[in-house]
Amino acid sequence: MGSISLARVFTRALYGMEAPLVTVEVCLASGLPVFTVVGMRQAGVREARDRVHSAIQASEFTFPRGSKITVNLAPADLPKHGARYDLAIAIGILAADSQLSESAVVSREFYGELTLNGELRGVEGMLSLCVSMVLNQRFLRQQLQL
Repeated sequence: MGSISLARVFTRALYGMEAPLVTVEVCLASGLPVFTVVGMRQAGVREARDRVHSAIQASEFTFPRGSKITVNLAPADLPKHGARYDLAIAIGILAADSQLSESAVVSREFYGELTLNGELRGVEGMLSLCVSMVLNQRFLRQQLQL
């Protein structure tokens, strides 16, 4: 049986004025190399996969090769759209691949759209996100470039 590596990273959806917590679960497993994202609309999944893959490759990090990568955005019944999950997905992949330590991501939340060259773009609803984050005693990672 092959090895499995797991990571959990947190972000938030924007649902009206609320910002419910979204858990990004990443599993790296041996098998045919494939990158799958579940818990998002199909068009958004395809776009997120391409942005995250390109951003990691353009950075000082290495995109995991020869691994089956499965990303789950939970809860499944919460509507998720847009590029706001890119950074959390990338951080989850890097943590699962041990390129980032668990201590670097625990108790933090990550928001942001990634460009193809690894730069961050802002996302809408940061006031709601920050209020929810503070109310739940979580921390926002201020500067992290892929």
